[in-house]
Amino acid sequence: MRFRFERLPYPEVDPSYDTATVTVSGAQAANYSIQIPPQGGNTFSSFLLYVVDRDIPVTISNVIVTTAGEPIDPVDPSELQIVSVSNPGAVSPGQQFTLDINYDVSSGNNSLTGLGLRVHYDSSKLTFSQVSDYIAKDIVSTEFSSTIDTDDFDNNPTTDQFVTLAWASVFSSDWPSMPLPVKLLGIDFIVNDIALENTETTTIGFSSSSNDAGFDFSGSHYLLQITSATTTWDIDLNGEGCFN
Repeated sequence: MRFRFERLPYPEVDPSYDTATVTVSGAQAANYSIQIPPQGGNTFSSFLLYVVDRDIPVTISNVIVTTAGEPIDPVDPSELQIVSVSNPGAVSPGQQFTLDINYDVSSGNNSLTGLGLRVHYDSSKLTFSQVSDYIAKDIVSTEFSSTIDTDDFDNNPTTDQFVTLAWASVFSSDWPSMPLPVKLLGIDFIVNDIALENTETTTIGFSSSSNDAGFDFSGSHYLLQITSATTTWDIDLNGEGCFN
């Protein structure tokens, strides 16, 4: 394996530097290091790892770059890509409705490399209909479907399916290039015909399949209320107790 340092992501890669190759061997975990000579005034913001022999499985973890003996932490935990439901309300069995989901960044940075988002739900109570609205810039695919959440990506056993959306601005790093916060998407569900004795809730959850390097993901789960449909009668009586 080896590493490559580049000034910026492709195509603005130069100046760049390729490290020597280190051989990883043995069945037990071990520590390896690669010495990087001084680079003068060159600076790098792109850091790539290459596995030289691709047909041989290898497990790599805890890669750390140090300078003058001090680790460089590439992630500032205060930097967040944030999604949230922006139109709370209540729904009823048989109703089709739209949830609006907003996007924000803790630092206000609207020029990132993108986001991969999963929207989780409970299929015993909701049926996915469509993504009715979304930021079109850098959308990876407009084919939206529901997937069984076998890996429990949102760490919530009450949600069993999810819909995935992804945006990628790898080369230009200017996503979404809109004032924040901004509406990220609208997603339509149909409430299943379920028997209700009282008001129930169902969870809409979020998880990230990818996010900008140096940013963490924050998606607050939302409890959607499901209530029985009611009929309102507007009765106009005259003073004698009769209908007008």
